[in-house]
Amino acid sequence: MTFTLPVSSSKLTAHPDGPWTARQARNLLMDLGDRTASFRFLIRDCDAKFSSVFDGIFTAEGVQVVYGPQPNQTRAGWGPCISGGSASASGAAPTR
Repeated sequence: MTFTLPVSSSKLTAHPDGPWTARQARNLLMDLGDRTASFRFLIRDCDAKFSSVFDGIFTAEGVQVVYGPQPNQTRAGWGPCISGGSASASGAAPTR
């Protein structure tokens, strides 16, 4: 089975922050227009520059935000970021 995943790139900045990433999210959705409905998931990491505003832009369009693993986490531990959304046992980084 073969899957095709669309990839989008945007303008770069030396110091991205929350407002910048939110603006890029809005720009992406405007560029996609009607094609936004074909996206079901946004997979992102837990970097602080991705705020709840960033997530809200996508969830308002019906896109489910999926958080990647935090540092030192296995694939089985994927869950919400501790700093964003709700913290859960699956979102906590394992201790050694």
